[in-house]
Amino acid sequence: EKADKKRLSYDFSRRGYCMIITDVHEDHASLTDSYAEIIGDMRSAAEYFGAKRLIDVPQSAFYAAVPQIRKTAGDRAVLRALHFYEENLRVDKAASALAANDLSGFFEQINASGESSARLLQNLCIPGSRAQAVPLALALSSKLLGGRGAARVHGGGFGGTVLAFVPADLKEDYISLMNRTFGENAALCLSVRSLPACRVI
Repeated sequence: EKADKKRLSYDFSRRGYCMIITDVHEDHASLTDSYAEIIGDMRSAAEYFGAKRLIDVPQSAFYAAVPQIRKTAGDRAVLRALHFYEENLRVDKAASALAANDLSGFFEQINASGESSARLLQNLCIPGSRAQAVPLALALSSKLLGGRGAARVHGGGFGGTVLAFVPADLKEDYISLMNRTFGENAALCLSVRSLPACRVI
């Protein structure tokens, strides 16, 4: 990214929110195939067009070819590809909302992103597994937040972490709930630097 491009910076604490990351302490050791399948599904969808990556396939062309793609790549590949296209649009919308100081609009995109991860990308847990810590963390987050803030899976999914934007007055209750459920120190309130990472000489 060019150095002269304006960098978006936003201080959630000044708007009465804190960013909390929760490690649900689910083992990732056996999930290599699950992560690889996401890449494989999207590649299979792109290959219908003779491309290696979906970014090289126009969204309109993809939608027009869905009936054919599902026959060659399968329904799961189509759903995951739909997440890819819509997620890229959501990122732009979320950035625009922050630039306009529209916090509710930003939270709307974060929540929509999490919903799409569950429904289309299907990366919250292994289907059929009794271990479903990320969906549980999100369900508890939704209940406690009561329509305020936002929460979604963070990173590659299938365990790992949940990111939540929590109103300051609910911070201690949220951290307590996550720690009781997923273990001591599972939840951590983040402090984001105003400056990016830099090399110290």
